[in-house]
Formats: sequence, C-alpha cells, structure tokens
Amino acid sequence: MKTSSTRPESRTPTSDLTGLVSALQQTEAYPEHPVKIDMVETHISYVFLTGKYAYKIKKPLNLGFLDFTSLEQRRVYCQREVELNRVIEPDAYLGVVAVCWDGDRYAVEGTGEVVEYAVKMRQLPSEARMDLLLPKGLVTRQQVRRLSEKLAGFHGRTGASKEITQVGGRRALAANIVENFDQTKRYTGVTVSRCAFKDIQAYSLACLEAFDSLLERRETKGFVRDCHGDVHTRQVFLDDTIHLMDRIEIAERFRYSDVGQDVAFMAMDLDFHRRSDLAKLFVQHYINKTGDRELPKLLTFFKCYRAYVRGKVSSFLLDDPSASPELREASRLSASQYFSLARRYARRSAPKGIFLMVGPSGTGKSVVAADLAQCGRARHLMSDRIRKELAGVPPLERHTEAAGKGIYSGFFSRRTYEELLRRAEEALRAKKSVVLDATFLRKSYRMPVYTLGKQFDVPVWVLWCKAPEELTRHRLNVRATEPSISDGTWEVHERQAQQLEPVHEVPSEQVIEIDTSGDREENAATLLKELYRRQLLAA
Repeated sequence: MKTSSTRPESRTPTSDLTGLVSALQQTEAYPEHPVKIDMVETHISYVFLTGKYAYKIKKPLNLGFLDFTSLEQRRVYCQREVELNRVIEPDAYLGVVAVCWDGDRYAVEGTGEVVEYAVKMRQLPSEARMDLLLPKGLVTRQQVRRLSEKLAGFHGRTGASKEITQVGGRRALAANIVENFDQTKRYTGVTVSRCAFKDIQAYSLACLEAFDSLLERRETKGFVRDCHGDVHTRQVFLDDTIHLMDRIEIAERFRYSDVGQDVAFMAMDLDFHRRSDLAKLFVQHYINKTGDRELPKLLTFFKCYRAYVRGKVSSFLLDDPSASPELREASRLSASQYFSLARRYARRSAPKGIFLMVGPSGTGKSVVAADLAQCGRARHLMSDRIRKELAGVPPLERHTEAAGKGIYSGFFSRRTYEELLRRAEEALRAKKSVVLDATFLRKSYRMPVYTLGKQFDVPVWVLWCKAPEELTRHRLNVRATEPSISDGTWEVHERQAQQLEPVHEVPSEQVIEIDTSGDREENAATLLKELYRRQLLAA
C-alpha cells in the first residue's frame, strides 16, 4: 500500500505536514516493520512509537523562542537534542535519522530525497510514565528519592561557567519572566483570568527584586548550571531504573538556570498531580543530597514560574492549526489548571491585612482602592458611601453643605469613621482583608486603625495618594458634572490639603506613596508589585 503519492516540499509546510504525519502512522514506513504505530502529539513535535523505537519529528513552527521552519534548522535541533540528552540517558537516545521520499513513498532511514529528520530513541514503556502512574497511586516514595538523587547527581556533573551564568543567571530569568507575560496577554480570559494574570505578574516581578541579592549570591556560588530545563512528570519513566527524558535543546537561556528551577519544576508538577507529599519528599531529599539550604527561600517563586511556563506552553497549542480539536481542548484545560496553580503559589505571599487610604478629595484614592479590592483581594469600605447610608441619602445624590455642617459636621464624620472601623472589624473577623477608603487626614483618625491591626495581628499598609494640582482640579470639575458617591469639590480639596497631617506615626516600611497621575492599569500593577515586594521582605 502506498503511504503517499504527492511529492512533498523539502520545507515541510503545514499543508504537507498532514500527509507526512499520516504516512508515518503506517507500519511500512519503518525499517523494523513494526506491527502497529502509536502517535503522541505535543505542542512542538510528533512522536511515533513502533514498539521498539520512538521517532520524534519537530513541527515546522516559529514561536519566537524557537524556529523550526526550515529543514536544516530541524536537523540541527534534532542533533542537539540527542547530544544533550545522552548526557543523562546515553542508552535511550540512539541518534538522528532521515525521513526520505523515494518518489513513491515516505521511508524512515530510507533512500531518496531527505524531507525530514527524526530523533530516534529506544521506546520506553508508556505504562511506566510518571504522570500516568501518579493518579493510580503507583509512584513509591523510594522512586521519588531515586529520581531526586538522579537529578542531584546530574547537577553535580553538569557544566557551570561565567558564560553559563551570563546566559542563564538572574537577568535571563527576569527576561524570561517578562517574555512569559508578553506572550500570554492574548490568553487572558481564555486560559488565564485577568485577575490571575495581574496577581502572578506582580508577584513574579516582586520576587525578582526581593530575591535579587540571594540570586546573585547563588550565581557566585555556582548554582547556575547547564540544567535539564523541563523536569516534569511526563518526562520521567519509572521501570527498572529511573529515566529522565527530553532535556531542552531549543535555547540555552531556557536550559541554563539556577539548579533550583529544575527541582521546583518537578515539585510543582507533583503539586499539580495533588501529591504535595511527594513534592516535599523530592525537595527535601535533594537538599539532603546537595546541601542546598537556600533553596526553600526560592522554591515557591520558582514553582510559580514553572507552573506559568507550563500554562503558557499549553496555551500555544490553541493557535496550532495542525493540532486536533481534542488536543486543543485538553491543552486549554491543562493551561487553565497550571495558571491556577501558579496563582495559588503567588497568593501564598499576597499582601493581606488593612489597606489604609490617605489623601484629600480628588487624589485618586477610590480608584486605587477599587483596583486593590478587585478579584476578591480585599473588601472595599468607602466612607462616602457609609456616610450617605447613615444619613439616609441615596449614594449618587449630590449633597452639598457648608463646611462642618450637616453630614459633614465633626459629629457626623466621627460617626462615619466609627462605622467604617466597625465594618472593618467585621471583615477581619471573617479572615478578610479590608481597604479603608477615606481621607484619613488626621493622625487621630488613623490611630484606631493601627490598634485594630494589632488586635487582629495583621499589617496595616498606609497608601498615601497624591496627584498634581492641575489634574486634581480637573478630576473634581469632571466629577461635579457626573453622578458620584463623593461630594468633593476643589474647595473641599483645598481645605483638606491644609488639614492633612503627614504620616509619620508608623515605620516607613508600612507607607507607600502613590502618584495617581499615570495610567490606571500601570498604577495598579506597580502598587500590587510593591505590596508583594514588601510582604516578601517582611516574611
């Protein structure tokens, strides 16, 4: 039976790829004449399983961080994959073979025009793949220890140099993280929620700053090495021995890294499979073998990073026209799950407690407060709303009175602040964080908030909002023409600015001054990152 009668182009474009993939699922395409062929598709390759061997061809993709669009590039990367993986699995990676077109059909290791290259491997038993064994409860603690020892031994043998540190050190990590978020913006609302995207981004950028000196120290100590780069359960086979496959060949900057990233990758994936007990065992055994006592400080950060990478890679398959509908749906679900895991890691260091807004009317407090409270981060308690509730005034009804009169009298203001604190206490008892959105001009109004923080043993973050006079005046003029909960005017702002007592009563580490004149999205991202950074440093 002929496997194809159409002459392929040597570049193997997507239109010809379908025919090639179909042909390579036929037994007569292989020199060992297997009984049947099984195929596994990934985001960048097809793997054909003959029973004795596995043949992997690379898809002709250009994803920015990899370019497999030409036949020569695919040959080079096949050769690189074999060379790199023989360091860990010398008996499994057999070489690179050509896929040929002889004018009549495709043939692996055949004669005629070379149209594709494949990595030839010894086929390992699929039933021994770790990600398939985990749901069945068939992965033992002893196997996890042996895997940890294998990775520790590999890290002890692999290269470390000034060049490797330059390519894979903390600056490369920062670049990779920024690239991750640039490449996944288009998936917000598809595989990652907007709130999760913001949270993980803020946490990741904060970690880069908070851990910079530790990462630099580890560079100096030689912890940045030529690593594996893709250590997760799908790459591990547990039979008579432990096999760790598919070391990254596409770019040194993904393989050169702190050894802790390899450890975190496997620990993250064990968490993903709901075996955090095995993840802890894996990490602790690695630490015992290597003496890397600093790793726990970075572990959650690295796990978050690796979970996000898995979510990103799975998302890419949604854009692959050659991927089957079933594979795209499975990838969408997998991406969402990995992104959710990344957010859970980030939220372990989420800023919690009381967020105390300070500033006169028009300085942008309520916008900052609303953005901070978004996505369930905290309960937003707004004094303007509470004041009108107490007075029985509809929230959007403008209520102008002389300074110090009516609902803006000293008595009514004290009553409003008391109710604000009562509701804050109620939220704190329910283990929720709160954003207290009021001017808090005077120290006497702020002091009870600090007392409340001590009572519940939560931090109080003072967010002091500021804006240029011209912008503040513009905001208040616009507000006067639109429905608004706030009755603030420029005249009110001027009086409040004179009454404002600077925040000197708490340590500067608790105070964040916010210039609200910039882009709202950028302001919110900057604040959240800074809160994460301070929380990390305080931990």
